Amino acid sequence: MLKAEKLAGESGAKRIALDVERDNEIAIAVYKKLGYTIEREHEMELAGGERYGFYRMVKPLKGP
Repeated sequence: MLKAEKLAGESGAKRIALDVERDNEIAIAVYKKLGYTIEREHEMELAGGERYGFYRMVKPLKGP
């Protein structure tokens, strides 16, 4: 993640975003420790009708 953040910042990105399943508590905790915050919730429905819930997590980036 740190490498992805570094590359994104070097390319001029102002922030980085990711989606994580709402029930993935371990990943959410890791992202929060890295400075990400939950921006919003959303769901996705697959062809079989199964629905999955996600959090969009974001982190502001520093310039190069």
